[in-house]
Amino acid sequence: MCKGMAAAIRTISSLWRMNIVIMLLGSSLTCLNSKGRVIPELA
Repeated sequence: MCKGMAAAIRTISSLWRMNIVIMLLGSSLTCLNSKGRVIPELA
């Protein structure tokens, strides 16, 4: 029971971290796009 809870928490926290990274990347990309500097590889 406890092991399952720990594994679930670890999985959720790693997913949460990925979500934050993706959100940060997205916001930085929109900032670059709004300034007119579009990166061809990512656009």
